[in-house]
Amino acid sequence: HAVTVFVHSCATGNVEDFKFLAYYLRNGAVVAVASMGIPNAAPITAEALRLGMMPTGSELKAGTANFASISASVKKAAPTCKSAAPGSKTGGCCGGAGAAN
Repeated sequence: HAVTVFVHSCATGNVEDFKFLAYYLRNGAVVAVASMGIPNAAPITAEALRLGMMPTGSELKAGTANFASISASVKKAAPTCKSAAPGSKTGGCCGGAGAAN
């Protein structure tokens, strides 16, 4: 398999404290996300990508979108998503392990 190189990325949070999200961009669109130390970030951002709800790289860089707004959008679009619930510490999101549906 070929290796894809992402030229642009946008990180939010604190890398030194191991609590961050790294958004990988292609042509200004988020195509992948890596997370560390942020509860439920992986299933929530995966669901946002699946639903086509991920903000653009420009919105993330400008601060007009962030993980809280992504999580709120996923919760509104997929209310059975346990991971997007406020204060949720359980895994599983819309169709994944532990999902309510």
